[in-house]
Amino acid sequence: MNIYEISADIDHYQILVPVDENDYDGSNLWVNGQLKLSSWHAPTMRWSEKEKESELAPDIARINPGFYAFSNKAIGALGPLIEEFGELLKLPVDGKMYYAFNPTAIIDCIDQEKTEWRINRQGKRGRLIKIALTKSKLGNEEIFQLPEIHSKLYVTEKLMEAIKEHNISGLVFKPVELAE
Repeated sequence: MNIYEISADIDHYQILVPVDENDYDGSNLWVNGQLKLSSWHAPTMRWSEKEKESELAPDIARINPGFYAFSNKAIGALGPLIEEFGELLKLPVDGKMYYAFNPTAIIDCIDQEKTEWRINRQGKRGRLIKIALTKSKLGNEEIFQLPEIHSKLYVTEKLMEAIKEHNISGLVFKPVELAE
């Protein structure tokens, strides 16, 4: 089994941003494992300004760290693999329907000895430098977050391969160290 941290391919694709900056202030565009469907009010979203003419709208777009929107193409290919691990929230973007994926699967599997954190001046754990996960604590979740880090999203090799097989654009995969 291999696990990958996903991030948006910002070198080639645009990200989604709210039309109204105030939409960043509430909990609507942040993820923490809590259900959102019953209170979901889709904010008006737009594509980020292109820094390069070659940037395109991706099949999976970043909304915020750890929060991604999936196109109809991505949902058609990946829906059965991800549906049980989070909520799909309707998110209209420029006349097309995307689905914000609110991850609700959280696995407490950080290997504390092998994970490296920056330590701040008060001696407290700060920014994550390098993550290591305990292999034996991983379940059957294809896509998940960690309790300490809601700004990251992790996927299994099976999900990564499905994304590549179906030519789903927008993501970069970084292998994660697995400890026994």
